[in-house]
Amino acid sequence: DGGMVSGGFGLGMIQKTIGSDWDAVDDFQNDPSIPDNGAQDLGFDMDFGLYYTIPKKLYVGLSMTHVTASELAQAEGPSINTGQPIDFGYGVARHFYIMGGYHYDINPDFSLQPNVFIKTDAVSTTFDLGAIVEYQERFWGGITYRLQDAIAPMAGVNLQMPGNGLTGGTLRVGYSYDVTTSELRNN
Repeated sequence: DGGMVSGGFGLGMIQKTIGSDWDAVDDFQNDPSIPDNGAQDLGFDMDFGLYYTIPKKLYVGLSMTHVTASELAQAEGPSINTGQPIDFGYGVARHFYIMGGYHYDINPDFSLQPNVFIKTDAVSTTFDLGAIVEYQERFWGGITYRLQDAIAPMAGVNLQMPGNGLTGGTLRVGYSYDVTTSELRNN
């Protein structure tokens, strides 16, 4: 049983605007990196991804967002308050994603599907580890653990859609709820 490779890419523009209606504790007008009258810039953006699957066996995916890592910047004249030149800069970081999973038939009725999802911007990395148990290719339930952040139980059902090709197939409907395990749970 052969595998299948697929891929995709996205092209677009990314825009960042900094307004001038600040509510700051300290006097931001003395900071030359904050524009007096706001600032904005526009840059090219690109994403891509690759996906390999052997149906009912395994899958692996790799993708990257913000491939161009645009630097949005706007230079202005001197600040009204400090007289220093204002140089607004906003960097868009690349993000890398890796995912994979495996399908293991326990018996004719049950299958186990462990999976992993890794996310990084090359500065910090986090991952999700999960597993789904499926009954008769129809009902499923599982759990995911997100490193130092959350545990997410999930459940769902696979619905067979009438037709074939583009109009038929399986619609997977489910629900998941993140139970926060980090210090954010108190807020």
